[in-house]
Amino acid sequence: MGTVEGKQGKNETVLLVLTERATNMEIIRLMKNKQKANVIIELDKIEKEIGTKAFREKFKTITMDNGGEFRDYEGIKKSLLDENQMRPKVFYAHSYFAW
Repeated sequence: MGTVEGKQGKNETVLLVLTERATNMEIIRLMKNKQKANVIIELDKIEKEIGTKAFREKFKTITMDNGGEFRDYEGIKKSLLDENQMRPKVFYAHSYFAW
């Protein structure tokens, strides 16, 4: 999972990109800014649209960079629809070693 920014200074909107590696399926969402609360909001919307079970089946793990928008680890892994379930395991890539 990552964010994509447009031209600096023009707009605060960013894209949240969630990619499933095996099939290269991508879910792309427009966020109004790079705030960590917006990442949780978009993940909640995705989970709500496809369901908790389908979300966990499509995405076994979520790996992201160490950007400030991904600092809410607890919020990212917490399921919106089932408080007894967690979203897929969350990992952070080592800085400068994305491979």
